[in-house]
Amino acid sequence: MKSKTLLASVFCISAVTMTSYELLKMLLVPNISIWQSHITTICVTSIIATTCAYFLMKHITKLQEQANIEKVQVFRATMHQTMHIVGNFLNNMLYFKEKLESLPDDEQALYEEIVHSTGNELKELRDLERDIVEEIKKN
Repeated sequence: MKSKTLLASVFCISAVTMTSYELLKMLLVPNISIWQSHITTICVTSIIATTCAYFLMKHITKLQEQANIEKVQVFRATMHQTMHIVGNFLNNMLYFKEKLESLPDDEQALYEEIVHSTGNELKELRDLERDIVEEIKKN
């Protein structure tokens, strides 16, 4: 509904502006030829349309930049929360490491490998986060 109201407002403002322009043109230059009148009107409306398009593009660019900033913030918050959860898990696993000393050496080595591998994957995820944030900022 809001967009219909906006479009109706733009139509009315345009109609009133152009009618006023045409009346003013006829009052100020009553002997203007029809083609001079047409060319003048074409130039004026082209300038107005170009100016409106410029400000519209500027506004759209600003909205896109704000959306990208919000995407980066949400992504970073998600990544930090994920890394926090997994980091807590790894710390808990270290607690159990002391309890596992009674296990055979090969099982202890497997445990160490799993914890070490998960830590490395977290580091890779952190590095990937930087790349993804840069990609979001570009778009």
